Amino acid sequence: MIGSFCFYISNKHFNLTIMKKLFFALFSAIALFMFVGCSSPKTPGDTVLGYIEMIKDADYDKLVDEMYVKEGAPADQVAEVKSGIKSMLQDKMSKQVEKKGGIKDAVIEKEEISEDGTTASVKVKITYNDGSEESNNWDLKKSGDDWKWTLNK
Repeated sequence: MIGSFCFYISNKHFNLTIMKKLFFALFSAIALFMFVGCSSPKTPGDTVLGYIEMIKDADYDKLVDEMYVKEGAPADQVAEVKSGIKSMLQDKMSKQVEKKGGIKDAVIEKEEISEDGTTASVKVKITYNDGSEESNNWDLKKSGDDWKWTLNK
């Protein structure tokens, strides 16, 4: 009789512990969704800094996937152009970054969004591990809610 009473009490404690953990997990998930849902969209500068991280990681596949492609462009031509750009990036950019010891930091110097909000220009200063710096301009075009880099506006 005492054993079953102790089991009842410990089982009840166990259930309360589980309920507290489930409540905390549910509350955390709701808070996360609210935070993500209320976060502001990426700016063109944030997008370019993401591109610099892709270059830093030599993730040229992902970088090329982020390139703006005009709607209705033939898929075979798009694939061919993207393949050529990826090859060029891997060949030239990776050698340049490697020669300078890798990318240390990138800072947005200037960000301009067109009046109609469909294009942007971002000037970013890249600091390399060898101490050298260079500024680059990135042209971006709005695609849905995202900014995509483009070879021209």
